[in-house]
Amino acid sequence: MAKLILGPSGSGKSTLINKRFVGFKNLIFGYELENKKYDFLKFWKKTKISKNSIVHYNILNDLSKQNYNYDEEKFLQNDKLLKKILSYNKLFDEVIILVTPIKELIYRAASREKVEDNITDKYDNEFWLNHIKKTNFENLYKELFLILDVNNLKYEILYSSSNDFRKTKKDYIKKNLAGIYE
Repeated sequence: MAKLILGPSGSGKSTLINKRFVGFKNLIFGYELENKKYDFLKFWKKTKISKNSIVHYNILNDLSKQNYNYDEEKFLQNDKLLKKILSYNKLFDEVIILVTPIKELIYRAASREKVEDNITDKYDNEFWLNHIKKTNFENLYKELFLILDVNNLKYEILYSSSNDFRKTKKDYIKKNLAGIYE
């Protein structure tokens, strides 16, 4: 069955996938599911989630597409791409949410060079640093949990720090974001 890995930019989604799902073949980055008006290649290559997919989604993805109020509590509810991904909820047998200390997200955003190891595009450090510093992650995670609960998706929450992944709980998110693991 399909896997869904959720977290902000720099949270360790690709690292987790490379560690836990060695040999995967059908990795889909969330942006590959976007409907683009002028993307003529969509006629020949249509990306679709299947039971063999691993979907890698940056929960901050929608930031570049709207005038975002960083304290808004319903940011993810307006994310059309997340809605599209969750429309495949019956395919996902594993949903993993990564929670990374904010200081670590800032460090990773400042030092990152490429979007992904297999994507040579330059990472926009300034753009992501700006958004990471302004985002209310505690509210963002509360909203994400609510959306997943409404969609009847069971999920595992992992504390992601220093390329290590440990189970955590909703009640510890605030401490996890501050760099404290319990």
